Amino acid sequence: MITRVRLKDWKSHAQTELRFGDGTNLLVGGMGSGKSSVLEAISMGLFGKIPGLRERGIKQEDLIRSKPEPAELAEIEVGFMLPTGEEYLVRRVIRRKGGTSAELRKADGTLVEGSTAGKVTEMVEKLLGVSYELFERAVYSQQNRLDYFLLLSPSERKKKIDELTGMDRLEEARQKLGSLSRRLLEEAKEKKRMVEGRDRGTLLKQLEELRRKKEEDEKRMAEMKHEEGRLSSRLEEVKRKLEELEELGRRVERLRIREKEEGARIEQLQKQLEEMKSKLGRISDLEVLEREGREAERILSEAREEEERLRLELLSLERRVGTLRAELREREERRKELERRVREKEGKERWLEEKGARG
Repeated sequence: MITRVRLKDWKSHAQTELRFGDGTNLLVGGMGSGKSSVLEAISMGLFGKIPGLRERGIKQEDLIRSKPEPAELAEIEVGFMLPTGEEYLVRRVIRRKGGTSAELRKADGTLVEGSTAGKVTEMVEKLLGVSYELFERAVYSQQNRLDYFLLLSPSERKKKIDELTGMDRLEEARQKLGSLSRRLLEEAKEKKRMVEGRDRGTLLKQLEELRRKKEEDEKRMAEMKHEEGRLSSRLEEVKRKLEELEELGRRVERLRIREKEEGARIEQLQKQLEEMKSKLGRISDLEVLEREGREAERILSEAREEEERLRLELLSLERRVGTLRAELREREERRKELERRVREKEGKERWLEEKGARG
């Protein structure tokens, strides 16, 4: 039941508030006094729409009072009570610029819905149990349209009443349901014929084959799990070797640094030897110079031997690093292959379980 209506700057209403009681309520006034505007406001307040608005070429901004001075917005409040006794108040604001806003509250002011105007309309329709289409066709009557149903032919009147009550959709649903029922019945019969036509011995044979495959797969799974455990231990060993490889890499780097240092030392000794040889022509004490030369040559020979030893050790370490890396790649590939086989096995087991369950 509509309990009250409040209008502000709505069409010809600057400030109007109406309260309704039980039973029939009448709006009495001369032509142009705004009686129809109140009914349109009720429709706008509840559903955010007015019947026949587009057909009459009226824009939404035309609903805002324009005389004597144009208002910037119009406000509508419609209060209604449900059969349960709960009271609600829906409020809508229409702006010349910026669209509309709406909110729905209980009588005590608690906000029920206010996110969007569309959400408010959906909640009002849910509370009233009446959609806008049903309200427009069965509850609301535009001015001078009370005889609408009386002027229709019997067949058109029946069609309109079916549309209002939803009987047309019910008939359409009934026809679709009958078609669906027949199709499902035929499918059920076909499935039954397929099951009955199968040979029991064939089914048992297929079941036995599935069991055999399941046992084989379980055995393979156990083997794969064993292999997984073995590879896990090997993986630990690979990790240790990888750490050893890293340590060897650091050692190689140290040897390279030492090799550079020895090379610099050899260069220095060669320079010293050249200086000593040049002194032979200038110094009379040849015996001393010869001893110094032999000593320098001995030191140079030792340095070259040390350089060669370091070079060979570095070469050996590089070959060992290459071997360890190749072994590490091979084991990583074997681990990935095992993971792939495990995933493939698990997928087969799920498929067999599903197939066994359907069987």
